[in-house]
This record gives sequence, structure tokens and C-alpha cells, in this order.
Amino acid sequence: MPERPLSLALSSEGLFAGAEGYQGGLYYLQLVSKGMLSAPILVIASTPVEPFQPMSMQVIGDRLYLGYLGLHAYDITDPEQPERVWSAGGNIVRGFSLDGDQVFTFGWTILSEYVRHPIRAPEPITGLLVGIPGSVTDVHKGNFLVAYDTLEIYQLTLLSQTALPEVGVGVAIHTDWVLVAVGGDHGAAQLLIFDIQDPALPEQESALDLPVSQLNAVPMLMRGPHLILANGFGGVEVLRLEP
Repeated sequence: MPERPLSLALSSEGLFAGAEGYQGGLYYLQLVSKGMLSAPILVIASTPVEPFQPMSMQVIGDRLYLGYLGLHAYDITDPEQPERVWSAGGNIVRGFSLDGDQVFTFGWTILSEYVRHPIRAPEPITGLLVGIPGSVTDVHKGNFLVAYDTLEIYQLTLLSQTALPEVGVGVAIHTDWVLVAVGGDHGAAQLLIFDIQDPALPEQESALDLPVSQLNAVPMLMRGPHLILANGFGGVEVLRLEP
């Protein structure tokens, strides 16, 4: 990559990467063979007139959902020529989670005021999620979770707010636990585990040190009692959660 990646999203035949900087924008890397990717192809450029630095992405079916200045959906039938299908909102979207056709977003305004709000997708969201989304948001029993400066749990109003030792870079749900990866400028440094049986009163149960990463968001996936993390320099880690 010519610039530092901000976000990643797997597709059925390759990988999308959002990058910042003078050569930022949306890149596509095709899966050439098992374990081998092509050179990155710039498919949407960022310019001084129209900056474009994807901060969060997910591929579902033949759509790439992307957060930057608003939330956008692209048709990626031809991944080297994505076509925008719809856009919603205008604030910076740092992370988002989908629940049916409802999209919960977290980000900030140009005045650095945090905003969290739901968006009803203009079209049905169909198809299967490809890969593991890397996000600082998730949905649990109809509640929207944001792990950034604090761990926040929302319904229509804020249910709880819990201090975090560093900035959140990833979140995942396991039954009534929420797992939060936190880190500073160096990336993910700890995995915090909270009991959220009562979402109005989250209780931290434990903390685990993680290898250093350079990702802005750490993709996290639960499979039964196992947590899978794609943690940059830490590689792919598999952790078993004990009750």
C-alpha cells in the first residue's frame, strides 16, 4: 500500500483497503492465489477537492458499505469499478453496525462533536457478510454499543457510559459479555471484558494484554467460546473465553 491503511474489508475475490494521505482513497487487491494478493489498484481516489478516506467498511453480498463523510453503499459487481448506489448523512462515520435494514453509526461532526444515530437503509440489505468487520461498534439485544473514549450502550437514550483506559479500536459480543480492544497511538494494547447482563450497569471482569498492532480498528469475531482477532503485527490470534 502506498499509504497507511485506515480500514479493511474482505470481498469474495479480494480485499478492499481504505487509505489516508496524499495517495489515499479506496484500493482493491485481488486474490491471485491462496495467500497471494495482487498489487493494490486505486479504484476511488482522494483529492484535495473531494477527500475520500474510508474509516470503516463491510462487504455484504454485492455491496460495499463504507463510512467516511456519511455512510455509502457501492455496487461491487466489478470490484475495480465500484458504483455508488446510495449515500446517507454527512458527518464523519468512524464505525457502524447493521441490524436488519437499520444501520447504527458513530462518528463526529466537523466541530469534533461526537454523534451517534441510526440510519434506515434506502434499500434492503441482503446477502451474507464477507469476512470479519473491524469496527468500534456492535449491536447486542437491540442495544447499540460504542467503544471509543468510553464504552457506551444505547437504546433510544444512553443507558450507560464506562471509562476506558485508552481509545477503543474493536468490539465484539459473546452472550452477555462485551469484549473491547483498546490502545493508544501504538494500536491495540489490551482486551477488556465487561459483563453487560444489565446494560445500564456494565462491570469489567478482566483484562488481557495484547501484542502491539498498528490498526485503527481490530477485526474481532466470536465463534462459540473462541475469540479471533486480526491484530496487525500481532498476527491472527485465537483466544478461548472461560466462564
